[in-house]
Amino acid sequence: MAAPKHEVVDDVASRVATLVSQLANDAISKRGSFSIAIAGGSLVKMLGSMKAMPGVEWNKWVVAWVDERCVPHSDPESNYGGAWNAWLSMVPIPPDQIYSIDEQAVLESPDAAARNYEARLRELPISALPRENDLPRFDLLLLGFGPDGNSRRHGGR
Repeated sequence: MAAPKHEVVDDVASRVATLVSQLANDAISKRGSFSIAIAGGSLVKMLGSMKAMPGVEWNKWVVAWVDERCVPHSDPESNYGGAWNAWLSMVPIPPDQIYSIDEQAVLESPDAAARNYEARLRELPISALPRENDLPRFDLLLLGFGPDGNSRRHGGR
């Protein structure tokens, strides 16, 4: 087994943007679309730096979330709200290709909202979101690390 490759870069945001752009181009050339599920925080700000990159085929992107908090999209804790403000509002991804959790449903019943979100993702055509063993297979799951080193939030509101 080959040893993992480690890369040291000065501008992490630029490197993340470049890698995501390369993965998107590869997926689009193979399948015609690129599916990404994102977390919140500083990663979406890094994706925001892609807005000026030439050649990004935003109209072929499908965006979902790996996690969301049970708050309205306008709440500062909302991963969707953070992504909208830092990135999505600045790029021409068609709104019907951005899959956020239903903010009203999540306030009424988080469990029902999660089931609804899963059902909406499962309704996507395989060309937009491939499946493996009947589960969605995103081209990229982009997870970040919190200040405590965790890659996901436990608990929450």
